[in-house]
Amino acid sequence: MLTKLSGLLAVTIIGIASPAAARPWLYISTFTYSGKAEVCLNQAKKALASEGFTKDLEIDWQKDKANGGTVEGVLSNSPIRAKIECNPKDGLTGLAVTGLDNDLTYSKYAKLYDAKW
Repeated sequence: MLTKLSGLLAVTIIGIASPAAARPWLYISTFTYSGKAEVCLNQAKKALASEGFTKDLEIDWQKDKANGGTVEGVLSNSPIRAKIECNPKDGLTGLAVTGLDNDLTYSKYAKLYDAKW
């Protein structure tokens, strides 16, 4: 599990930070999940869209769709990225939100943390 979340973190951070002196804020959580991958990812996509993460919003499925995948997007008006992983095989979902503006990054993280997917 640590490897999968580390990959989620790395992709999330790399997606927003440049090699310069950027030091993004990162908020991450994991939750248990016992539903189907398709339901989880479609609901996660809706949750991201409702919070404004509409730029480059897309689902990336595992080779075997039953194993889940990730959905991610960037805020349309700010360089803040959110990513949700749905992994029903392991019974987990993960949420990561990263950005350079701590207040906005945390605000979006808190709203997604309370969202249902």
